[in-house]
Amino acid sequence: GGRQLLFALNQKLNIPSLRTLRTNSTFTSIMPTIGPICNKQFDHNIQTVVLDTRSDLLPLCGVSFMINEIALEEMAVHFRKFNKVGGLCWKHSHVINLVLHTYNSTVSIAQEIHDGHVHLRKELTVIGLLCFGEDEIYPILAAPTCKTE
Repeated sequence: GGRQLLFALNQKLNIPSLRTLRTNSTFTSIMPTIGPICNKQFDHNIQTVVLDTRSDLLPLCGVSFMINEIALEEMAVHFRKFNKVGGLCWKHSHVINLVLHTYNSTVSIAQEIHDGHVHLRKELTVIGLLCFGEDEIYPILAAPTCKTE
């Protein structure tokens, strides 16, 4: 995988290179959901993804919410920017402290996953906004879920 795979696909299938994509495309970054969903995530993502990127001053005429799920590999990840463990189900991750302070906190999180108190992600629930009269979809939430009811 990685850069070598992208280069091989670029050469064989005549798809754009990573440099071309970075130069000519706009990438959207949203605040990840680490732990329970909170209003702060919605506020941050709506401000940075929707409001700050709109070049026109036309008022919004209406908004349509779209929700979908994407299958994911079950694994935990480290978000260096927040020094937290991600990739855990948002419904159940409130029972532990996700911040990595010491080696013992890492072992504690791993034990909670092993014991089944916290679950690894199976799917990612994505919520997007579509402003009426526009063609762009604005992602405002990406929350991992374990698919338990």
